[in-house]
Amino acid sequence: MDFLANLVINSICIAILIVLLFVNLKNMKTKMFTPLFLQLIIVVGIILFIVDTLGRMDGTTNISVPFVNKIGNFLLFSFNPVLAILWLIHVLYYVVHDKKSIKKLAFPFIFFFASHLTLVIANLFFGFYYTIDSNNIYTRGPLYSLSILWAVLPLIVAFILTLVDRRRIDYRKFKAFLFFPLAPVIGTILSFYTYGYSIVLPTMMVGILLVFLGIQNDSINADYLTGTFNRRYLEDCLRKKMAESNPTFAGIMLDIDSYKRINDTFGHIVGDRALVDFAHILSKSVGLDDIVARYGGDEFMIIVEAKNQEQLEKVIDNIKANIERFNDKKLYPFALTASIGKSMYKPENKQTMEQFINCIDDLMYKEKKNCRSNVV
Repeated sequence: MDFLANLVINSICIAILIVLLFVNLKNMKTKMFTPLFLQLIIVVGIILFIVDTLGRMDGTTNISVPFVNKIGNFLLFSFNPVLAILWLIHVLYYVVHDKKSIKKLAFPFIFFFASHLTLVIANLFFGFYYTIDSNNIYTRGPLYSLSILWAVLPLIVAFILTLVDRRRIDYRKFKAFLFFPLAPVIGTILSFYTYGYSIVLPTMMVGILLVFLGIQNDSINADYLTGTFNRRYLEDCLRKKMAESNPTFAGIMLDIDSYKRINDTFGHIVGDRALVDFAHILSKSVGLDDIVARYGGDEFMIIVEAKNQEQLEKVIDNIKANIERFNDKKLYPFALTASIGKSMYKPENKQTMEQFINCIDDLMYKEKKNCRSNVV
């Protein structure tokens, strides 16, 4: 494929990524990990498309073109694994849900990239990955497949993690998580049979687009501060569940104790941090199919896929235990506690959505009035 054709393909892909870059800026206002990390993935994708374009100037012996061609190919081979490494980090975050644990893996990732970069530099002298002759003609070397393995290996690991830990990944994102590593791997395989065609990066861009669409959909339904679902999404889910033929679920309403006092004493910044931490505790305490939403202010509501009272109580116990573990860390000069109201939804009662929510809300406020905190 000639330079002009590749330029057109790469330019279209760059334009799409630039649009995603600016649209994603709105999602970054939520300060959630995923939009911030996706922004980095998009930027790296744009850089790779640019250097890929520069590395396709072979055949022309103009004074400056061979130099640009060599620089483009060197940078392309050097940074090939970066996008795959970033995606693996993204998947790891969804599995462990802990930034500190991810930071501990920084050295292995740096070592992996540095080892690859050392081989790319060595290739300039030995030509085992690729060569560019005196006529500015690019040719794949005998170990070209090894260079591809460096970029594919993190994607394979991410794909395996996605399958093994699928229960820890939101089912709404699961298909995109599977497709993202598969797309460039398929593109890489095809590139061996379609020499000269720009396939690998465009397939990866399709994967980025799918992930972005999933995040964009989440941002519409997400609370801007805590990252949990918002009230509108919660009510939509409740209506759908109540419309099922034989719905079996439960509702939990939680209200942080003395939250106004926290704000008045320690300031709204600390109060906001406490809200975010509390939301994170709730998200860790429930299943992936359960829905945690910020109902308003310091109130949260959870829709639990519970079939009976016993399963509901297990969720409550899990929430209490996680709150206690959080308080044991003593991150704040106060303890986070909450009043809880909970109830199984019973179709035979023929409650409306508003009646069901009000019922749980009343139970929660009765507990708050009785000063019976659910956390010791």
